[in-house]
Amino acid sequence: MSLFFRPSVPLFYEFVQGRIEPYKAYLVCGPDASGFSLGVCDLIVHIPTKRVVPVNGLPSRSFTAMHPFDCLSFYSFTDPRVQVASADTRLVLAKEIFKLDLLVSTKALPYEEDLQKVISA
Repeated sequence: MSLFFRPSVPLFYEFVQGRIEPYKAYLVCGPDASGFSLGVCDLIVHIPTKRVVPVNGLPSRSFTAMHPFDCLSFYSFTDPRVQVASADTRLVLAKEIFKLDLLVSTKALPYEEDLQKVISA
């Protein structure tokens, strides 16, 4: 399972309206633009699943968290104040060493309990 990046409404509609070139954005730890930057990625939006996909994947190296966070965000390369996508992650503590492919959120989905009832019926 990998991180599920949700696009902002404006980014989603750019791709719905026919954008074909990737969108350049900064990957940041946390929900704020002032968070620790992990690099720049080119993004596309997979329209049927409303999912943002980095063209060349996420960086595969290890990072050290500068502050605790429980989400990752993409901010526009041309206007770093504009958030274009976000994904929930597991809680990462300050000074913890982490890899992006191991940050899948452990939060239960809001419908998980109902889904288990249906499966067991």
